[in-house]
Amino acid sequence: MRRTVPPTTTVQVQRALWIASLLIGLGAVLVSFLTRAGAIEALADVFADASDRGASTLETASTVAFWGTWAAIVVVVVLEALLVQSMLMARRGALRWVLVPGVLLHAVVAGLAELLIAGGEGGVWTSVLLAGQLLLAGAALVAGLLPGATRWFRARPDADDGTPA
Repeated sequence: MRRTVPPTTTVQVQRALWIASLLIGLGAVLVSFLTRAGAIEALADVFADASDRGASTLETASTVAFWGTWAAIVVVVVLEALLVQSMLMARRGALRWVLVPGVLLHAVVAGLAELLIAGGEGGVWTSVLLAGQLLLAGAALVAGLLPGATRWFRARPDADDGTPA
């Protein structure tokens, strides 16, 4: 009979932190989408101060910058969700090390979003949600590298515990 190795407290905390981080990330995506008009307008004003191009060119540039940054946030959230799901559900501990550069990429995208899409009326909420998401993702990453999580990832669930089938 196969034995199952229950998740350690560290793994349970890691899972909760990742879930909270991903939910907050989805909240940031939703808030930035709902307040996109103000963010694009604020970005167009920034571009207007830096350039003497026509209004339509500035509006196009600000729209492209907003949607490009918004898409980068969505990609980071989806990639983290897929990696975390694969890591925790399939017990692939090596994916923890893939998440290290993933969280660094997350920090870069959050910084870019702070500069480009945190303008307008929903900017404060977007900034707070992105900062919270990054903080929780970093904490989840650290929790996943602690000894309790390492023991769980290395435990062999397919080992026979000696009981008859």
